[in-house]
Amino acid sequence: MVADHRLRASKFSSNSSGRFSWRALLYSLYVASLLILIRSIFRIIEFQEGYRGFVDIHEFFFYVFDTLLMFAVMAIFAVFHPGLILVGPYVAQAQPNST
Repeated sequence: MVADHRLRASKFSSNSSGRFSWRALLYSLYVASLLILIRSIFRIIEFQEGYRGFVDIHEFFFYVFDTLLMFAVMAIFAVFHPGLILVGPYVAQAQPNST
């Protein structure tokens, strides 16, 4: 949230060097972080119940709260990949010569 506030106040809020804006990257990070937090809470509940707990013996919970959430995180970063907007000093070297 602090980075979002500072980004809005800086010149980068309107300047986009990639396919999407900084704001879209930050929102994708927020959503991915929330999904990972939900998955972590599920894992805590799973481990708290023990080896043969209710969550452990029902596959539905595993598919929804583990597999589906991690797939959603991967899909978010496939669309909003940070490398498409974060430009570093080595970008010019990675570009092939057009001579």
